[in-house]
Amino acid sequence: LNGETVKVFRAAVGAETKAAPGTVVSADKRGIAIAAGDGRQVLVLELQRPGSKRMAAADYLRGHPIDR
Repeated sequence: LNGETVKVFRAAVGAETKAAPGTVVSADKRGIAIAAGDGRQVLVLELQRPGSKRMAAADYLRGHPIDR
């Protein structure tokens, strides 16, 4: 995300998408939706930045907006 490697701790299967795999489809209070290779989205719910604590994706987005 934004050129930084993050660990994903919780995720869910999201809606269908036609976006290219790896594309950030949306980033909001629900989480970060990323297009997967099977035509669906992966909704990242909890993540960890290097050197930081685990946090909800919504909390991450408050301080680190995602460039799309």
